[in-house]
Amino acid sequence: MKAACIFLVAIALLLTSLATTSAVADNIESSPRATTCRRGELPTKLAMLCWKAIFEVPFCVFEIVKVYEGGSVFDIGKPCCRAFVDLSDDCRIEVFQHSKFFPVIEGFCKAVIGAGPIGGAGGVVRAPPPHHHSG
Repeated sequence: MKAACIFLVAIALLLTSLATTSAVADNIESSPRATTCRRGELPTKLAMLCWKAIFEVPFCVFEIVKVYEGGSVFDIGKPCCRAFVDLSDDCRIEVFQHSKFFPVIEGFCKAVIGAGPIGGAGGVVRAPPPHHHSG
């Protein structure tokens, strides 16, 4: 379900950027303030701006969606991690407030880019060693 919300944001952002008139953007800006994943509602303007920073990094949205769909944080590249870690506190609250994956992705990405410990978590989440199949 969360992956569907992420795709909704990505599609809405794409439609907004491709619109020849500002009608789509006006609808997004005038939508009632709500969490980004309520069924039947467009993402908020803030959510769109937050995702825009991630959307600008090639394949970053898809790397994050893979985690939500049960993939590994190891699929997230360094440029995407930089964009994710650089999100403002407002963006973190707006887009990821109910996400159990946010702390996992944030911890991994901070370790990847060398940004130091996770705020309030008491340390860096270290990436486990690669899993080797014995055979």
